[in-house]
Amino acid sequence: MTPLALLLVLAAALAHATWNLLLKRSGRPLIYTWNICVAGTIATLPVAIYILSRSTISLTGWGFFLGTAIIHAFYFTLLAQAYEHGDMSLVYPLARGMGVALTPIGAVLILGEHITLPQGLGIAGIVLGLLILQIPADFSRQTLAAHFRPAAGLIFAVITGVTIATYSLWDKVGVSHVPPLLYVSGAFLGPAITMSWLLRRRVRELIDTWRAHPVTMGAGALLSPLAYSLALVALSIAQVSQVAPLREVGVVIGTVLGIVILREQSPVPRIGGAIVIALGAIVLAYSSVTV
Repeated sequence: MTPLALLLVLAAALAHATWNLLLKRSGRPLIYTWNICVAGTIATLPVAIYILSRSTISLTGWGFFLGTAIIHAFYFTLLAQAYEHGDMSLVYPLARGMGVALTPIGAVLILGEHITLPQGLGIAGIVLGLLILQIPADFSRQTLAAHFRPAAGLIFAVITGVTIATYSLWDKVGVSHVPPLLYVSGAFLGPAITMSWLLRRRVRELIDTWRAHPVTMGAGALLSPLAYSLALVALSIAQVSQVAPLREVGVVIGTVLGIVILREQSPVPRIGGAIVIALGAIVLAYSSVTV
């Protein structure tokens, strides 16, 4: 992985953790997510039109464009439901962790990529850190059993993680057929259409939410397309098995934001998990540069 790719991934992680924080704080995840996708579509549309005017996209490229629109429609809808039923400190690491665990496996089996032993250790460190983040401060069996009970939030988070791995693998191939800045518009267009239909009877609530929270709604609308655009560019110059796990540094940032801003509980295991994730990311990044 080149220094430029590393910088792009870290910037994407910061932006991603921040808009997830805003999403959870909104109290209306589906509306907030709809806002992000509509704004993302509007923001990327001029660039998409400009690129289309200067290039020709193959039928295969349009197939990948349609595919990412559909996959992201599932992703954003499931993510909103996960935050509707669960805490950020549990939903965010679990969903991202599932993506980390499944993406490298898919990259090897489907894309024919190779993972070295140091890279594998780095990925394992990230996954272990994500698990540690979920340990409550009270280590009794009763607390652990309640914490890991398969509630709705956990179920939606796991399924969201599967979609993360799916779009990571799909997009790695897709950006080789479609320019990244055009491709990203599909990731917002699909969810925008889907959630507009889901919220078709809640127009007044949409307007009231914008009036009550214009700054956070606007910030989320900017940060989400920025995070995904940076990640796509990184995917175009580095292996998906390197990019996808390293993006989980955002979980460290999200942990700090959760503890400081949301005042969430269990800071010790969460900080410990964040340190393990950081170490795993360093090993992964270092081995990717030297191999």
